[in-house]
This record gives sequence, C-alpha cells and structure tokens, in this order.
Amino acid sequence: MAQQAPIEFWFTMGSPWTYLPVMRLADVERRTGIAFRWRVFDLPAICRARGNGGCPDRAPVAAGARKRGVPVSFPAAYPGADPSLLNRVALLGLREGWGQTYVRHAYRRWFNQQRDREAEGNMAFALKQAGQDPERVLAVASGAEIVQQLYAETAIARHCGVFGSPCFAVGSELFWGDDSFEDMLAWYRAGRPAMPATADRRRALAA
Repeated sequence: MAQQAPIEFWFTMGSPWTYLPVMRLADVERRTGIAFRWRVFDLPAICRARGNGGCPDRAPVAAGARKRGVPVSFPAAYPGADPSLLNRVALLGLREGWGQTYVRHAYRRWFNQQRDREAEGNMAFALKQAGQDPERVLAVASGAEIVQQLYAETAIARHCGVFGSPCFAVGSELFWGDDSFEDMLAWYRAGRPAMPATADRRRALAA
C-alpha cells in the first residue's frame, strides 16, 4: 500500500485556537506515526478578502485546553496587531527547519506566561529558544522574498478553501478547528476521498 501524504496543518500565528494543536502535534506524531506538514498563512488577509473579521472567543480555548490536558493561563493578550511579522518569522523557520520549535515556544509564552504575543522581547525569546539570532531572523523575515512567499502560501490556502486557523487538509478534505481533530485522524486512517457535498460547502465558504 502506498504511503499516504502528510496531513497539511494550516495555521496563522496569533490564532488562539491554534495553540491547542501546536502543543499536541509532536506527541501525536510520536504515538501514531502520522506526519504533519506545517503551513503558515495570513488569515487576516483572507478575512479581509471575504469582507469579514472578528475575534474568536477565548473561553472555548480554555475549555478545550483543560479537556486535552494542555496547560493554559488567562488572561492572555488578545486581540493584537496584524500578525504578519509573526507569520513571516514562522514561515522562515519552517523553511530553515526550526519553525516548529519557535512556534511552540511563542505559543507557550503567550498562553502559559501571559506575555504579549507581539512584543519584540517575546519574539526574541522564542527565537533564542529555537537556537536563532533574532536580529538575523527579523531582517530576513522583513525582506521581499519572505513577504512574497507568505503571500503565495496565503493564496494557496484560499484556493484550497482554508478559511480559519487551525485547519487540517487530508487530500482535498478540510477539517477546521481543534475540535475536529479526532474526526480528521479517523478520516486519514480510512484513506477516504473528499465528499462532493463537503467540497461544495468549501467552495461556498471560500467565495
């Protein structure tokens, strides 16, 4: 039997709901052998293109964290400024191989230590924990190449119908939110193709 492609994990830095899978995926990979491909995109850009916005409620995040045994402490600063720089740093990190470590430390500091997710000192802390020089990373992440790459990834996400963070793609089938995580794993294990009805709904959401 051919090996299945990794599950694509689409996320935007600064999304509260994304904290839960970020803190769980490494353990899931160890326990199940299922691989995830982390892909960062600019959710605010998609929301602006669709003409909507809004801030998700943090209370369900706290409840979800307790249910899954993920440590969390509130209040955590939210909402904040445009997370574009955070996304570009994560994108660079994923390209260079330290992105997952950076993302986990950034979220842990935000939700466990109640630090402002966008303060320069907190970004520098997470980068150092990932073994990186903050000055170098911020310079590269602010360059035209990474800006364009984030734009391109966001365009791919929107084309695929991704409309929130976190979102998991098993082939062309999308599962939005951490609460769909177990259903997504079951779908992946079954090796099922996308259902037309879901594809139609996805196209409508992306329009």
